[in-house]
Amino acid sequence: MYTSIVGRVGSNLRRYTALSAGAWALAFGPASLAGQNQDAILTGKVSDAESNEAISGARVFVPGTVMSTSTRLDGTYRLRLIPGTQEVRVTYIGYGVGRDTIQ
Repeated sequence: MYTSIVGRVGSNLRRYTALSAGAWALAFGPASLAGQNQDAILTGKVSDAESNEAISGARVFVPGTVMSTSTRLDGTYRLRLIPGTQEVRVTYIGYGVGRDTIQ
């Protein structure tokens, strides 16, 4: 697993994480988190870690909540979060589950 994080909550947070499960891999990145007092928006792109091809229709969500979205045709997503530490997951048929912690 490779993770590179620059920034902090309330500023632009850029994150790239490659997560692999067997021969399959999902990549989050780049992503940014823009925070306000009441909510935060996580944006990013989901792509295949090997081919770097955008993945359309992947589910990006926070487990145990109703916070969920799907990636667009170009693999990008926008997810509203509650401020604080959140685990974000990405699922797509044929790939392992991508997991990352956003602060």
